[in-house]
Amino acid sequence: MCSLMDMTQEKMKEWREENLTCIATEIKKYTELLSDAEWEGRTDDVSFIQKQLDHYKKLMADGQLYEPKF
Repeated sequence: MCSLMDMTQEKMKEWREENLTCIATEIKKYTELLSDAEWEGRTDDVSFIQKQLDHYKKLMADGQLYEPKF
């Protein structure tokens, strides 16, 4: 096992992509999904998507940039 000091920029990026979810990316994704679901009248999906969007917006408001996947 290596320490964080031993990680190269490329390895750090790879580790981040494998272990962390980017909050801004998730907000963008769920905003687009919500718009599509509302446009297409998929009311069952709207509730779930809105909850996910609210979750990520709260994390962003709290100053978080990433959420762990583990």
